[in-house]
Amino acid sequence: MNLKNSFYSLSIIERTEASVTAQVSFEAEHDIIKDHYPDPHIETGVCQFHIVKETLQDLLQKKIRISSVANVKYLQLMTPDTVCKLLINWSLNDDNLTIKSEYKNETSFSKMNLKGRVEN
Repeated sequence: MNLKNSFYSLSIIERTEASVTAQVSFEAEHDIIKDHYPDPHIETGVCQFHIVKETLQDLLQKKIRISSVANVKYLQLMTPDTVCKLLINWSLNDDNLTIKSEYKNETSFSKMNLKGRVEN
């Protein structure tokens, strides 16, 4: 399921060979937000994972599968009116992917360390 341009919007600010910084904003009226967290509305952790995955798939132009979560820290609630930066750093060794991501603005909302594979 692709959530880009329905659940969230993303615009790339800066990109290097193995990193990206993007601005992310959320659609407060999306069913995921309204149905799962009616009051107060918050962004779900699983959707944060999904955004990282979709962003990497778009950048690498390949399907990826997240195979493990090494570490996740939810540091502050992220609400639908939050506009934040998403920082993703990755390394690709053969088809093995190591991913570090962070959602932040003046403060950090969440940090994730993930492992995955590029699918052929």
